[in-house]
Amino acid sequence: MAESTNGSEGVGASTEDRDQILTTWIRSAENETASIGITLLVGGLLVSGMTISLGQWLEALGGSLAKGLGNSGDGAQIGDLFKSRADEWRAERSKETSERFEPVYVHLKDVEIWSGNAFNKFPIWRGRLKSVDGWALGLREGR
Repeated sequence: MAESTNGSEGVGASTEDRDQILTTWIRSAENETASIGITLLVGGLLVSGMTISLGQWLEALGGSLAKGLGNSGDGAQIGDLFKSRADEWRAERSKETSERFEPVYVHLKDVEIWSGNAFNKFPIWRGRLKSVDGWALGLREGR
């Protein structure tokens, strides 16, 4: 499948072989108008979390890196860098119309990744939308 992108974040992909209902939910998250609990089947794993935008994901990533490096000095610079990139992305995104925007990635927060009965928790997660084999609204029971 040919895929076109807009910028380094892979925004603007072909809609072939894409679940349009799931894409609509992800687009709402990218517009920062809605965050929903969702469970995805990806490569045999269940990935369950709350949808967020790329901007929110970048801010959370920067915050985690800053905290890990200490919130002063290098850590603060890295946190600021990711916050700045999130702001740039929002400015670029506001120029696009919702009809033209086709997400390439799914961004989640408060994530649990399940393999059988075992799971691991992660603060954030990013995966390719075209890698999703199936999905259900709501978070996985037993969280």
